[in-house]
Amino acid sequence: MIRKIVKPSSSGARDVLLDTAERLFAARGAKSVSLREINAEAGYSEAALHHHFKNREGLMKAILARCQPSILERRAEMLARLSLVKQPTLHQVVEALVRPLAVPLLKDPESGVRTVRLLARLHFERDPALISAIQEGDDIFLPQLKKLVPKVPERILKQRLLLTAEVAHQALANISNQNLFASRGKQTLSSIEAYLEVLIDYLVGGLTGTVDSPQ
Repeated sequence: MIRKIVKPSSSGARDVLLDTAERLFAARGAKSVSLREINAEAGYSEAALHHHFKNREGLMKAILARCQPSILERRAEMLARLSLVKQPTLHQVVEALVRPLAVPLLKDPESGVRTVRLLARLHFERDPALISAIQEGDDIFLPQLKKLVPKVPERILKQRLLLTAEVAHQALANISNQNLFASRGKQTLSSIEAYLEVLIDYLVGGLTGTVDSPQ
């Protein structure tokens, strides 16, 4: 493959480095990829990444700054609408948890897969870059669930919320295995939307299941 030459100090080089780091981090985990490897894969000297991001922490912050705002904005919009509903359903609450995570996919399915895979890895590994966002999500959704699933003990509900988030991340990270991207355009987006509905219904069922073991 012939790589387009981009000056290491240019904004284009910054995007190439971000794309490369996101792809490698998503595939192998952030801790398993060296900065030198990212530079080499992107086709630049070791100084390029340092020029744009200074260090690994700066690189990770830049990656999240590129993908997180649209996700958090979508979540805020959905929660704001929920706050106006007198008695929101469990489906609506789970939808507010899941659908924002799919924003990168709906914006651009091809690059979005890479983004959701990275976010899933960071979530599973409890990466420090996401700890505050994970805790904020728990603080938002647990009170809602306690109201909607009152028969499930809080300790079990916390575990189910954790599982709900992890299954949602994993399902989105593996969405390319669902053969939804065979076509492009509106058909692909409608297939993703249908997949999200199946996922949300599945997660609702997991949250409402009976508790058979003694607590």
